[in-house]
Amino acid sequence: MPSIANLPEWNLADLYDSPQSSILAGDIVKAEKSVATFSATYKDKLAGLDGKALALALVDYENLSD
Repeated sequence: MPSIANLPEWNLADLYDSPQSSILAGDIVKAEKSVATFSATYKDKLAGLDGKALALALVDYENLSD
């Protein structure tokens, strides 16, 4: 397991004024809700999805990673 000193750091200055930005806080809340929805929708269900539903799950996952 890597130590915290070796983890990458992202410079988000182009997106947010500061780490205390209300916009950043809102984006974090939105991301948490999106992840919870994704988990509730797909957890333990991927193996049973048909091709179309699996493609939609991948699109949802890609949107989360963006």
